[in-house]
Amino acid sequence: MVPDMPKHANASRRRSLAALALAAAVGGAAALAGCTSAPETPAPGTGGGVSPAGEPSAAAAPIASPTVTAPSGRVVSLTAHLDGLGEVPPNMMGGTGDATVTFERRTQQMRFKLAYAGLSGGGATTAHFHGPGAADANAPVTVAIGVPAGGAQQGTVEGQATLTDQQAADLLAGRWYVNIHTAANPGGEIRGQVLPQQ
Repeated sequence: MVPDMPKHANASRRRSLAALALAAAVGGAAALAGCTSAPETPAPGTGGGVSPAGEPSAAAAPIASPTVTAPSGRVVSLTAHLDGLGEVPPNMMGGTGDATVTFERRTQQMRFKLAYAGLSGGGATTAHFHGPGAADANAPVTVAIGVPAGGAQQGTVEGQATLTDQQAADLLAGRWYVNIHTAANPGGEIRGQVLPQQ
């Protein structure tokens, strides 16, 4: 037989049990509410949702095109691989090329070397850096590249140029491309986007 407890102890115990029961009921209801509510689905094309506070989540932000970030060193190395598929519109010409570029931030000096081979019959007539432009767009000439007279189908050229602040920003952001023009393809036979090496 359990001895009688003082009256105030029973009341205190009843309040504690009631508080525990209430906490369990509230917690269980919250858990059930979380389980039974329909999941939020993002609006078509947004790729994200809404936070519990009703604000757009980070994933709901519009999807932006990739941004290229150049390394922060004093001298930045960039490269481009050129082919006919890089042209806008693309072509099936068999020529290829590779450009290596170094940019010295302090002096704004760009040095480049461009090697190419397999161009169509007339060979290279002109070559340029163009920008600002994405890989799927055409852009104006920014820096001319001297190619040998006579239209060689293969060759290597080197050069340098001092860039403006805006040109430097576009180059380092991956918004320049190299284009080699030929008699058969005066708009450009092979092309490649100039991108910083990471």
